[in-house]
Formats: sequence, structure tokens, C-alpha cells
Amino acid sequence: MVLSLFFFAAFIQGITGFGFAVVAVPFLSLFIPLQIVVPIVVILCLFINFYIYFRERLHTKFKEVKMLLLFIIPFTPIGSYLLVIIDEFYLKIVTGLLVLFFGVCLWKGKSFDVKNEKVALVTIGSASGLLNGSIGLMGLPIALFMTNQKAEKSVFRANIAFLGFVAAILTLFNHMFIGLINKEVIEYSLWFCLALVLGGFIGVKIDKLIKQALFLKISTLVIMISGFFTLLFAG
Repeated sequence: MVLSLFFFAAFIQGITGFGFAVVAVPFLSLFIPLQIVVPIVVILCLFINFYIYFRERLHTKFKEVKMLLLFIIPFTPIGSYLLVIIDEFYLKIVTGLLVLFFGVCLWKGKSFDVKNEKVALVTIGSASGLLNGSIGLMGLPIALFMTNQKAEKSVFRANIAFLGFVAAILTLFNHMFIGLINKEVIEYSLWFCLALVLGGFIGVKIDKLIKQALFLKISTLVIMISGFFTLLFAG
């Protein structure tokens, strides 16, 4: 059951460039405490994001990436601290409601006019850092923003995979510092690697057959489902 879940999460990540954490974390938290789930997902995200970014690296828009990283990096440690001091129930509820709301709006064709992209990137980067350190869902605000902006799929995948890779490295060190990385986390991560490799590889291959309009629909659907499941499994 858990191996199948990791395969599906990696498959979604392979297609969209994000989604591994948003699929894996809510379901796994039913069986494993969040303080163990999040470090496992971070370790696995490190590998799958690197794989996707390496394939799409020529499409990266570094101006956007640098602005986001500038705020993801300092806000990630704050998010890690929130995971320790705040009940995970409240973190999930707030995240799930916001993600579901914006996801439904995008699905219905409602886009949000971004008058100042620099301010938007600062907000998205800060929110992503908090979610990255706390419940491992950094990609959601970025995916929402890029879907809203109708980013070309290669740019979408390259940017979000690069950010996911860098953030995973940062978060891994933070989790080691606060004691969340232990023998149990490492053993789980090694056990789930095969499902990660297979799901990610198949997802990347299928992505090449998907057109831009369908890609944006799939991305929006993944966003909505992740928000719904985050709420459903909050308890």
C-alpha cells in the first residue's frame, strides 16, 4: 500500500514537476507520524527534483528562481520550528483551505491579476519557505502562482524542480539540526527508493505526450486534490 502510494506520488511529480509531497504527506500521515513523514519525503524529493531539473534545466528562468529562493531560504527554518511548536492539525487546516480555494478558482478559469510580480514573488517565496520547513509542501504556492500565470510547461517544471531540489537540501540540514533525521527515517527512505525511481521515470516519459492546455489542467487538478486531502487527513 505504502509503496504504491510512493509510486503514484513520484508518477505525478514526473508529469507536473511537483506533487510528490502533496500526494505523499497527507496519506502517509495516516500511518506514520508527521515528524517522521516529512523528513522521509524531503530526502526523496531531493532525488526526484534533481532528476527532473536535470532534464529541463535549459528552460529555467533564473530571475524568478532567484527571487523566490531569496525568501524560501530564510523562511524554511521558521517553518521547521513551527512543525515542532504548533499542532500539525492547524497547519494542515490552514494550508488545505487556502490551496483548495485557489485551486478551485483556477479550475473554473478564474485567474488573479498580478499587478506587481516582484511583490507576488516575495509573498510566494515566504509562504513556500514556511510550508517547506513545516509540512513539506513548498511546491504548492509556487505551482498555484505559475498555473495562474499560465507558465509554459517546460519552464514550470524546470523552475519548480530546481527550487524543490535546493529547498530539499536546505530542509534536510535543518531537520538534521533539530533532530528529525534518525535511523528510522533513513531506513524508510531507502526502502521507498525503488517506487520513487519507477514512478518518476514513467511520469517523465508520459509528460512528453501531454499538451500545454492539458498540462495546466492536470496541474490545477493535482493542486485541488492535494488541498482536499490535506483537509481530509488533518486529524
